[in-house]
Amino acid sequence: MDLEILLTNKSGLPMIGFDHEQNVLVLMAPTASGSDGGGLPPLEPAKAKPFTPVLSGTAGAADQVYAQQVGWYVTVAGLVWISGTVQLSALGTINGDVLLGGLPVDVDDASGAIAVPVFSGLATRTANIAGRPIGGTGTVGLFTGAAGAALPLSQDDLTDASLITFSGWYAAA
Repeated sequence: MDLEILLTNKSGLPMIGFDHEQNVLVLMAPTASGSDGGGLPPLEPAKAKPFTPVLSGTAGAADQVYAQQVGWYVTVAGLVWISGTVQLSALGTINGDVLLGGLPVDVDDASGAIAVPVFSGLATRTANIAGRPIGGTGTVGLFTGAAGAALPLSQDDLTDASLITFSGWYAAA
């Protein structure tokens, strides 16, 4: 493996590398034993694990039915990398601001960034959706924005067919 280290954590341990032989990015996790002779712990590729994302609300939610509900995550050096999709077939009731919940690991603080590159089936017209992890919880606040303003997503923005695909990272609690 011809590995170039692209990102390290606060302790200097590698987190993300690029394998020039395979032409792929590699998420890495230090193992608990030994050294590779170069002063760094041996590396193992991080393996993605499944989780079940949900849409909820800051004041509760009920009766959502999902047509699609899938998520994957990897924890590397205290950071949780997530991606997935939720698609409703019945909106139910979402009270307050819309949250992406069911995260596999609680959020340490509000650091992180969740992108929503694909979305459809919204009741209102919006140019973009983004997410911000909420510290001390297993949720991400979802926001829609226009020039100069970010507003929390609400039930009024969603329909029985809303689809949200997300990807990003946050610090693990």
